[in-house]
Amino acid sequence: MDRVDNYRQIICQFLQDFASNNPEAQLIFDSDSDRFLVIINY
Repeated sequence: MDRVDNYRQIICQFLQDFASNNPEAQLIFDSDSDRFLVIINY
């Protein structure tokens, strides 16, 4: 696994852990473009 793939995996895991405590959170991952988004609806 190269460095970029490792960083991508770390970011995805961090965001999943962050969103796991909030049922209103939605995650959007675009690994091809390296774009990651967390949406929280209030």
